Amino acid sequence: MDQSQPIPIRSLLITVVLAVGIGLGLLKLAGNSRDSYHQRTLEAAANQDQENEAKAPLLHYQDFFTKGQALYRSSCASCHGATGEGSSNIIPPLGATSYLSDEKLIHIIHFGLQGEIQVNAKSYNGVMPAITAEWEEDDIASLMTYVQNSFGEKAETYVSMERVAELKKLLRARTSSRAMTSKELDSLSQPNRSTSH
Repeated sequence: MDQSQPIPIRSLLITVVLAVGIGLGLLKLAGNSRDSYHQRTLEAAANQDQENEAKAPLLHYQDFFTKGQALYRSSCASCHGATGEGSSNIIPPLGATSYLSDEKLIHIIHFGLQGEIQVNAKSYNGVMPAITAEWEEDDIASLMTYVQNSFGEKAETYVSMERVAELKKLLRARTSSRAMTSKELDSLSQPNRSTSH
């Protein structure tokens, strides 16, 4: 004979309510733990992003400088010299970074330069051919970064590809494809807007 007695409804309800309450509490605790873990993960990722952003200009600078050095050696050093000293009264030195603003430098690289030019109170009268016919924006940015940070007064900046793209818009405003002249360069008066590293 079965001697089990029915469980009173009241006891059953209390047991169910307690079980549901405990279950919900455990779920909330697990959710808080998961949310806390998720929050910590997000915070760690944000901190890593901030560290990477702080390092990014330096990494860009180092990458651009190294690539620019190789481009300078292969495309510019034969005339301007290994140390940017130039050559007699024909080719100016590159140490006058105040003269070589971003705007002037990209125009010279893109169009070349001809005719008399005054650099550091000395006249030079040579011809520089355009050198960027097949160069990508990162090549131009790298060369500009190297030139502006290697000779004489250092600019302590790198020229980003975004800056080169912005500068290329200025190139489109020029209707002639012939080499730049000193007078045209002097009309380019915007200051450098390179990125500090």
